[in-house]
Amino acid sequence: MEEPRVAIVRSYRPSHGYANARAVTARKVRLTRRMSVEEAFRATVLECLAQVGGNAPAIRARDPHGIHQIRVGLRRLQMALKSFGEYAGTPALKTLGRRGRALANIFGPARDLDVFADELLPQLADKFAEHESFDALHLALRHARGEAWDDALAEILDPEFGAFLNDVAAVAETLPHNSTRIGKFSGVALDELYSEVRKRGKRTHRVYDARTHKLRIALKKLRYAAEFFAPLYSQKRAANYIRTLKRLLDEMGEANDAHGVGDLMKRLGEAPELGFAKGVIAGWFALREKRLTTRALKSWRGFKRLKPFWT
Repeated sequence: MEEPRVAIVRSYRPSHGYANARAVTARKVRLTRRMSVEEAFRATVLECLAQVGGNAPAIRARDPHGIHQIRVGLRRLQMALKSFGEYAGTPALKTLGRRGRALANIFGPARDLDVFADELLPQLADKFAEHESFDALHLALRHARGEAWDDALAEILDPEFGAFLNDVAAVAETLPHNSTRIGKFSGVALDELYSEVRKRGKRTHRVYDARTHKLRIALKKLRYAAEFFAPLYSQKRAANYIRTLKRLLDEMGEANDAHGVGDLMKRLGEAPELGFAKGVIAGWFALREKRLTTRALKSWRGFKRLKPFWT
């Protein structure tokens, strides 16, 4: 059985060979039904933490995938801190959870601008390649993206980042004893998350709004917990369920990206020469948002008919 990648998180050290660093993706947590809740919690938290710490060199190498993966790691870590019953309510873990959310928020602008520059804008900008307003928008985007990346790099180099990693690792290794078997506990945790998803789903309408966004967040939480606990159940059923859930989240993510373009363009400033490009982009993505939201909500209706693998 693979052990958590604790070497990364026991003591954070900035890498000097970061020029060739690559992003670190999530790795399956090797849980077994014989594990106690305490053992499963420790293994899960340390594995998530390893993904967070392991992406610091990739960010220093200015790899956009590093920004994405450190945010994934932080979200997975948030769920690990919340998914194991009595531990979730301890003051120490609540404090660490708040610190983790603050970190994710700092990396958010760089990730959002990366997606806009590399994935969203090229869908439209080629049609206006010679237009001076789009030239101005590209320059404004380069400036805003550079500032956001400077903030992300500063966070990685801040001693507080290393202290956060070490503090989470220390808490994970000094937990109060809990001998309850994880196999018994996991179904209860997944049921609670699934109930939240169903509740959020009842409140959605035909447009992408705050209610749709809350459904997406609830689904993401269910996904991470399902991935944590999947090794405890039928691998075939779990894999099919998680694969379907990921497809749904991809579709909701595309709708969310289209929905967020307006707020994102506000970061580019209000220079008059940007007006034409902003208007074209806003109109194009408004139409795209409607189509993508319709598709995503249709997939949601199909997903909720799928029987959960833990039942």
